[in-house]
Amino acid sequence: YLRYVLADKKIPDPAVKENGQKVIDAVKGAVIGEFHTGKAVKDAHGISGYIPDDYGFDLPPTFFTPKNWDPKHGYENLDFGKSGWNEFLNAVAKDTKFHTFLRNQGVPDHVINKIDKIGGAAKKTALFALAVAGNAGNYEAYQAFRKKPPKDFFYIPAKIASEIGIAGGGYTAFKGAQKILEALGNEDLKNKSAAVIDGAFDTAQGIAVAAANIGMNVAKASGITTPAAIVAFAIPIAKMVYTMYTTFKQQQQGKQASSEMDPMEKLARIQMEKSANLQEKQDDYYVSPLAKDIAGLASPGTVNPKDLLQK
Repeated sequence: YLRYVLADKKIPDPAVKENGQKVIDAVKGAVIGEFHTGKAVKDAHGISGYIPDDYGFDLPPTFFTPKNWDPKHGYENLDFGKSGWNEFLNAVAKDTKFHTFLRNQGVPDHVINKIDKIGGAAKKTALFALAVAGNAGNYEAYQAFRKKPPKDFFYIPAKIASEIGIAGGGYTAFKGAQKILEALGNEDLKNKSAAVIDGAFDTAQGIAVAAANIGMNVAKASGITTPAAIVAFAIPIAKMVYTMYTTFKQQQQGKQASSEMDPMEKLARIQMEKSANLQEKQDDYYVSPLAKDIAGLASPGTVNPKDLLQK
C-alpha cells in the first residue's frame, strides 16, 4: 500500500514520501524470504499492515447496534496505533457513497446500519428469487421440449412459473454476458477464449430458455416455443461435450509433454515450478465449473492448469 501512497499525486508532502520510502526499504531489509500466490495478493511482500479502507465507518455485523460498539475496535489505543498510524488510517479511510449520502441527510449511524442490513437481505432474497426463476424457466422449457403445456413447479402455479421463467432465462443470459466481459477485461487471464466460449454457451442457453417461456405466455410468439426449447437443451449438451473434449485434450497434452522428457528434463521442470511458486504472481487460467467437477476441483474462480492435470 505504501507504493500506492508514494505514487499518489494527491499527497504532495515530501516528508510522507521520504518516510514511506524508508518504510519500504526497511521492509526489504527485514524480510529474508517470502512468496505469495494469486492476483488478490500480488502486491504483498512479506509484512502485512492493518489498513482497512472503512476505518471508523465499520458497521456492526448485527441488525441492532451493540451498546458500546466501536467502529475502530480500539485500535487507536494500541501502541502502534498511537505511533501515528491511527492518524494515517483516519486520513485514508472513506465510507461508501450511499452511506455518506445518508449521513449528509442527517441519518444516524444505527439507522444506517439497519438500512444496510435490510439492503443486504433484500439483495440475497432477489438473488435467491432469480435462482428459483432460473430453475422454473429450465423446467418449463423442458415441458415445451416435450411439447407439453406449462406445469406447476413445486408449489408455484404453472402460469406463474412460466412467467418468472422469462426473468430466470434473462438472468442466466446476463450472467453469461458478464462472464464474457470479465474475461475480456482480465489482463492476467491467459486463456480468455475458454472463458468467453463458456460465457457464450451460458448466454445462448439463457436466451433460449427465456424465448421458450415467452412462447408459452405470448400467443403471437408460440411458434418459437418448441424450437427455443430444443436449443435450450441442446446447448448444455454441446457445452458438456466441448468441456470434456478440452479437458481431455489438456490432460493428454500434459501427459505427452511429460512422457517426452528425459529424467534430467523432468528434474529441471520440477525445479523451475518450485522457483515459479516463489514469484510474486501466478498466472490465472479459466476452467469451467463443469471441468472442475470432472477433475474434482472445488475451488472457485480461476485456477492453474497444473492442478487440473494432476487430477
